[in-house]
Amino acid sequence: AASGGSSSSVHAKYQQIVNSVGWQTQKAVSGRWDWACGAYCTAYARSFVDNRTRYESEFWHGNLAYWTGGWSRAVGSDAQMLSAAKSSLDNGKPCVVTVNSSYGQHYVLAIYYTGSGTGTNDFVVIDPWNGQIKSLANYTLNYYNKQVVSF
Repeated sequence: AASGGSSSSVHAKYQQIVNSVGWQTQKAVSGRWDWACGAYCTAYARSFVDNRTRYESEFWHGNLAYWTGGWSRAVGSDAQMLSAAKSSLDNGKPCVVTVNSSYGQHYVLAIYYTGSGTGTNDFVVIDPWNGQIKSLANYTLNYYNKQVVSF
């Protein structure tokens, strides 16, 4: 299911958003390009929900990203994390999920899923590190901080 239309139209809309907002390695936030994944995810999500371009600088304060307009839910297992993400997308809301990456704890934005929505290979995410839209299966779900932020 795609929040806001077919998966191809949602994919295209998010590609436009990423091109407008940018990504972490493209520009620094507060002099640091490696900290702001949460702020970029929030900017992508708010741009989609608000139907206008929002920028990461609006959601970055000091060393923290604010989930402005979102609500956070801690979950206990990978299955619960994917279920919460699926539920958010079924309600037309993109959501941030916590993952591990080669550079440590990281946030990506889930924008739609295919199939049953029960496995990481079903979810399509935006990685704010490089602005790429790809499968959640490219990441390991975070083992100690399982969190879903829905917008």
